[in-house]
Formats: sequence, structure tokens, C-alpha cells
Amino acid sequence: MRVSSWSVRTRLFILITMSLLAMATLETLNISHQYQDALQFREEQIQQLVQASVGQLEYYHQQAQSGVMSPEDAKAIALDVLNRQFFGNDGYFFVVDQDAVMIGHGERPDVRGKSFASTLSEDGIAIFANMAALIKNRQQDGDFFNYKWKPAGATKPEAKVSYVQAFQPWGWAVGTGVYISDIEQTVVSSALSSLIGLCVVGVLLAVIAIVIIRSIVRPLHEIESVIDSMADANLSHRVTYVEDNELGHMGRSVNKMLENMVSLIHQLSSSATQLHGSAQQLSTASLQTHKGSGAQVNLTHQIRNGVDSMLTTIDSICKQSAESSALGRDVNVRVHQSSEQLNASQQMVENLLGAVSTTANSLRSLEKDTVEISAVMVEIESISEQTNLLALNAAIEAARAGESGRGFAVVADEVRNLASRTRSSTEVVRKSIEQLQTSVDSAVVAMEQSVDEAEKARTLTEQANGELAGSAKDMTTIQSMIEDISQITEEQTVVARDIETQVTAIMGVSDEVNEATELVASNAEQLSQLAETLQSQIRHFSV
Repeated sequence: MRVSSWSVRTRLFILITMSLLAMATLETLNISHQYQDALQFREEQIQQLVQASVGQLEYYHQQAQSGVMSPEDAKAIALDVLNRQFFGNDGYFFVVDQDAVMIGHGERPDVRGKSFASTLSEDGIAIFANMAALIKNRQQDGDFFNYKWKPAGATKPEAKVSYVQAFQPWGWAVGTGVYISDIEQTVVSSALSSLIGLCVVGVLLAVIAIVIIRSIVRPLHEIESVIDSMADANLSHRVTYVEDNELGHMGRSVNKMLENMVSLIHQLSSSATQLHGSAQQLSTASLQTHKGSGAQVNLTHQIRNGVDSMLTTIDSICKQSAESSALGRDVNVRVHQSSEQLNASQQMVENLLGAVSTTANSLRSLEKDTVEISAVMVEIESISEQTNLLALNAAIEAARAGESGRGFAVVADEVRNLASRTRSSTEVVRKSIEQLQTSVDSAVVAMEQSVDEAEKARTLTEQANGELAGSAKDMTTIQSMIEDISQITEEQTVVARDIETQVTAIMGVSDEVNEATELVASNAEQLSQLAETLQSQIRHFSV
């Protein structure tokens, strides 16, 4: 079950109950803390007493160690001191050895020397054997033992806590204990007092709760009754509880709401009448709008068909301009290639003209050299003839000299022969030079003609290159114009497609408007019917 479904009375009663339970829980925790604090105080008290007793044993042990007394005397004196020490009403100290034999026990000499190893407490614990285990385990710190023990002269066992600490040098365990039944009685008494106080507080809270619940529930019932009447379309009832508190404010708010609702009903009645008339006018206007939107739909379909035809034409133009642009680019490339080849040819003609000019110059220099060689050869012929004459004269003189000029005659004869061979060789060289001069003259004439022809070829090449450059420029211009046409055509294509998209969107909007006008007409009819229904329902309210 959800809390929100509970009544206000139930919630208030639960709140009071939870408050009482919380107080009881807090009081229980407080009592538990009191018990623990009292028990801890008792434990600390007996712990301090046992530690003081162990300190006394340590003192006598030091006396025995220093030789002031024998170990036996020290043990006897220390044991006598412990047996004569008491605290509280009936508090005493006891001493056991590691075999759980009772060595000292206050004013009860009858238990001294007896073994308590098998003695059990009322709750079945071998308490003295556990105490003696502190000595066997060489445990320096003491320990607490909780058990039940029957006091002298009592018929029922009571809870008791003891603290035992081992004195290892002598093998003793010194301890004392206290009953804690008085603590339990104090706690029980405190708990009873708290319970009585809780009961008194609970009764007071219950009385206060009943008064508060009635002061809340009665106005709520009245407000609920008025709201139920309002739910039954009866707006004539009013809340009479208008005190200056939250419920009174709620009652006034309900009354104000009722007044507002009455005013709203009157306004709704008037508005419903106007709404019915407006709905009928809206229905008539929507029918007229539906007819106009139908005509608009037909017109947009015709525009769509025209745009599709225009788009097809533009696509065809775009394809042709693309093909023309490709062809223009191809022609332009070829013109540029021809221009480059013609430039190369012009460069070759220039190179050839230079080579021919160089060769012509060389031939002219060769012609000049042959002329000079011819002059030299004439001199050589003249010298050879003179040498021949001189050799002939020498031979004549040698013949005249007779036997003494024989050797000189031989030399003169050899010189004459040498001059004859020189004249012959010179004649051959002269003829060769004359042939060379003839060839050089022919070559010079041919080279000069070649230079003229190369000049003409260079001129023609420059003219052709200029015309080809002009053609290339014209082709570049044509190519640019074709690309501009292609770009413009593409832009027109994009615009045409945008127009197509917009016309399509307009068609969609027109269709939606057409459907919307049908829906508006239908809704106007329904609105008129709802206005009539609203007028009928408003008549059911009683104001």
C-alpha cells in the first residue's frame, strides 16, 4: 500500500506512534549506555586494585632480590598483606598458582591450599583453570573474566566480573572480583522510570493528537463535500470554515475557485455561442479556399511540365557546349603544338643561316688564301728558273775548269735537276690552286645564294609564326567564349533545377494546402458540433 493512499488521520496516528517508538529507542540506548558505563567503571576499579597489588608483589620481590629478606619471607609477607587487604563492603583479593591451587583468599584460610582446577562456575566455566592459564601462557597483562557465582548465603547465582593478572617471577596470579547485580537492578529501575514517563508522554501525545486530528479532519471533510458537489456540476455550495490557518486558506481558495468557475461558465456559454457562429463561417471560407488551392495545384503542375521541357533543352545545350569546348581545347592544343614546331623550324633556319654565313666567310677567306698561295707559287717558279739558269752557268764554268771542276759540275747538275722538279711541282700546285679557286668561287656564289634563300625562309617562317600566333590567340579567345557559354549553361542548369525543386516544393505545399483546407473544413464542421456540445454541457452546471 502506498503512503499517498493513507488518510490524514492514519498518517497523524503513525507519526505519533513513530515519535513514541523513537523516544523509546533513544531511552533504551541511553539505559544501555548507562549499564556499559557503570560496568566499565567497575572493571577499571578492580583492574587498578589488582595492578596495585601486583605492584606490592613486585616490591617484595625486589627486596628479596636485593638480599633484604629471603624469597620465602618475601612471599609470606606479601601473601599476608594481600589477605589482609579489603575494599568496599566485602571486596578481597585471591591468589592462585599455575595449577589453580588457591594460595590466598582474604579471610578464608579454609580454602587455602585447595585445588580449584576442576571447579566450575554456575554457568559451567572452569574459571580458576582459565585464570591459572595466564601464568602458563607467560601473559604479562591481566584479563577480565565474566561468569556467574553464588554469593555466600544466597540461593541464586549472580553475575560477577573478575580481573586477574599474573606475577611471573613467583608463578602467582592475583585477582579480585565484584558482583554486578546491583548495576542491573539500577538499570532495571531506570528502565521502569523511563517506561512510566513514556506512557505519560504517550497519553498526552494521544490526547493532543486527537484534538489536532479533529481540527484538521473536520474542515477537510467540509472541503471534500464542497468539491464533491462541484464534481457533480453543482457550484452553489460554499466552504464555511475560513479560519486564519492553512485549512482556512484552502477553504477561501476553494470558494474563490468556485466564484471563478461560475464566472468562467458564464463566459464559456457566451464564447460557445460565438464559437458556433465562427465555426460555420470558417467552414464556408475553407470550402472557398479549397477550390482556390485546387486551381493552384493545376497551375503548378503546368509550370512543372514547362520547367521539365526547359531543363531538357538546357541539358542538350550543355552537352553540345561541352563537346564544343572539348573540340576547341583539342584545336587549341594542336595550334600551340604547331606554333612550337614552327618556332623550332625558325630557330633551325636561324641556325642554318648562321652556318651558311660562316661557311661563306670561310670560303671567301679560302679564296683570298689561294690568291696569296698563287702569288707565292709564281715567286717559286721565278726562283726555280733562276736556279736553273745559275746551275746551267755553273755547269758551263765547271766544264771550263776541266778536271778540277768535275765535282762542282756534278753539284750544279743536281741543282739543275732539283730546280726542274721544283718547277714541275710548282706547275702542278698552280693548276690545283687554279681548280681550287674555281671551286671556291662556285662555292661562294652558291653560299651567297643559300644565304639569300635562308633569309627568305626566315622571313616566311616569321610571317607564318605571326599568323599562327594570331590563330592561337583567336583559338584561345574562342575557347574562352565556349567555356563561358558552357559555364553559363551549367549555371542555367543549376537555376533550372532550383526552379524545378522550388516548383516541386510549391506543388507539395499546394497539395498540403489543399489537404489542409479539406482538413480545416472537416475540423470547422467538428468545431461547430463541439460548440453545440459545449453549450449543452454548460447547461448542466447549476450556478
